Amino acid sequence: MPSIPALIGTVHADPRQVLVRALSVGLIACVLIGVPLLLHYRNEAELTRSHATARERHFVELASRIIVQTLRSVVSDLRYLSAQNELKDVLADDTVLSRRRLAEEYSAFLAQKPHYDQVRWIGPDGWEKVRVHRVEGQPRTAPPDELQNKARRYYFGEASRLGAGQIYVSPLDLNVERDVVEEPQKPTLRVALPVFDPDGQRAGILVVNYLATPMLAELRALVPPGGSRLWLLNPEGYWLLGPDGDVEWAFMYPERVDRSLPVRDPALWEQLSQATGGRIEVADGLLTSGRVYPLLSGTSSLSPADPPSVPASAADYYWIVATHLPRAVLEAGIRELARHLLVAYGALATLAFAVASGLAFLSFRTRALGRFVQRVLDHVPALVAYVDADERYRYNNRYYEVLFGMPASQLDGRKVRSVIGEAAYAVALPHIRAALAGEQVSFEVPITYSAAGARNVAVSYVPDIAADGKVRGFIAVVNDVTRLKAAEHRERQRLQEAAHATRLASVGELATQIAHEVNQPITAIVTYCAAAQRNVQAESPANARLVRLIGAVADEAQRVSAIIRRLRDFVRKDEIAFVAGDVNEIVANSLRLVAAEAASLQVRIVENLAPGPLPVMADPVLLSQATVNLVRNAVEAVAGGATGPRSVTVATARRGRAVEVSVTDSGPGLPPEVAGRLFEAFVTTKRSGLGMGLSIARSIIEAHGGQIHHAEPPEGGCRFTLTLPGVEQ
Repeated sequence: MPSIPALIGTVHADPRQVLVRALSVGLIACVLIGVPLLLHYRNEAELTRSHATARERHFVELASRIIVQTLRSVVSDLRYLSAQNELKDVLADDTVLSRRRLAEEYSAFLAQKPHYDQVRWIGPDGWEKVRVHRVEGQPRTAPPDELQNKARRYYFGEASRLGAGQIYVSPLDLNVERDVVEEPQKPTLRVALPVFDPDGQRAGILVVNYLATPMLAELRALVPPGGSRLWLLNPEGYWLLGPDGDVEWAFMYPERVDRSLPVRDPALWEQLSQATGGRIEVADGLLTSGRVYPLLSGTSSLSPADPPSVPASAADYYWIVATHLPRAVLEAGIRELARHLLVAYGALATLAFAVASGLAFLSFRTRALGRFVQRVLDHVPALVAYVDADERYRYNNRYYEVLFGMPASQLDGRKVRSVIGEAAYAVALPHIRAALAGEQVSFEVPITYSAAGARNVAVSYVPDIAADGKVRGFIAVVNDVTRLKAAEHRERQRLQEAAHATRLASVGELATQIAHEVNQPITAIVTYCAAAQRNVQAESPANARLVRLIGAVADEAQRVSAIIRRLRDFVRKDEIAFVAGDVNEIVANSLRLVAAEAASLQVRIVENLAPGPLPVMADPVLLSQATVNLVRNAVEAVAGGATGPRSVTVATARRGRAVEVSVTDSGPGLPPEVAGRLFEAFVTTKRSGLGMGLSIARSIIEAHGGQIHHAEPPEGGCRFTLTLPGVEQ
């Protein structure tokens, strides 16, 4: 018997149960761990988004402040230039000398202010009177023949309509010389104010061209690389600073005028154009925007008011400053947070599953160890029980449920007598008493249980004796040997049937020899009758009656010879020889073989053969044997139990391409227990029958490619139908 450690080593917990328990406990632990981590993640993610939004808003505010400060500086410089004495002198006395002095002041101004490209005094007729501009980075005064008429430029008309002291700030665009965009591009902001002569008459405008490239570079540098992108759009939705260089300044080029935000994303432009600022969630990220009013930048406020020093249209012109933060960048910090939390969660979850798996394994292995003996006993193919001294069941294995149909839980505490029944208890009682007396008992006996029926059992009772010698009960082991006994019986029966079949084979050989021997004297009788007829006709030709009698003897002798020949062919063993034949003829010859037997049993055979031949390819001898077997069975069934008409009807018919032979009797029919096994070998309802006739008939018909069926007609009796493949005539 194995030791306890060895037994524990052979007992294993069910891995599936351990896995299910570990998963369930582990999942609960994971949920308890995951809820606070998820809440922390949500709070941190929201905080990260809030920080990103605040940072983007700060970028917009810084960009707006840079633009405002830049424009205020430009306006301040322009007011300084408008207050120079040299400008007052030229307005009072416009001479070549006064213009030269003014140009020298402008050259000195440009030398000190590298962010300006041009300073011009344009007369009221639109002609430039003084222009100082940069050429290869150095100030240069344009000679009179290079001065241009700017009357058609938008800034001249806008500034000429302003009152004294009012400032005009142009849209930010690219510098144009002689109606062509200057290359390389010069983002330019034109700031102008009207000038008046000492008499108060308009003397044109003073214009400075501010190069916005440094300001735009400073705006771009506000946002760090790999983060958001800064946008600067004009009121029409064109990018001055954009997501890429391909869309910037598109309004300056006729072939690129469709590269604007209203064209690319009308819905987003509608939100931007209607809101003065704020946060907009877009499909690919976050957009934070604000507005800058450049025409109001010379005042102390950025709000769209109408102070006296600006034109009334100043509040209608604005720039949109926006930052576009891609969703990937926005979510990068959140993903990093999620990664750290997932690592922590994974470690805690792994620990939880490890602990849960260990606890589940220990729990189920303990249970498995407790059920080990129970499982072994439940799989023993015998009744195993423990019966106490009061003859009550205290343990039953699962085989009791198989045999008696009652689970072990219902048998606990029940008396043996009430479970196995009175008849079985009467057989077992002497042995039970012997076991309770301390004697080990073994016996084999047929027994009839109340629920399980008749059984053959081999029983052992092993008493359970305490240390003090008292019998506390006994262990009952009952083996059901019913099938073993039945198998032994079937084996003996097969031996008897084999011996019987051997005797039949010997009889068949003897019948063949008898038929051969009898046929010779019959042939001699036919020969003598023929000779006698010739002698009578020669010697006594008038004795016709004697000639007929001799002829009748010869005919009967030939009939006996034919019967003997058919009997010999019937019992002869040979290979199947398929030849063309007529089913009607084969059936008629077969009926002649059993006609005498039917007459002796007072059974009438009714022939109902189809008109005309029914050609088939068959072995006539074998087909005749199958027909004879069916007809003889029918005759014996009618003779043994018919209460009404004693008849057997044999019919033939054509069914499509098939040929059908049916044998119907008026007997009592077949018992249900035999009907399902009719065509098995050695199954018979007759005391002296072999049970081989129908089995042989089915084998013959199937060898011919046909089928045999059994049916019970409504009027009673049995009908066997042979179906054979027919052939064309």
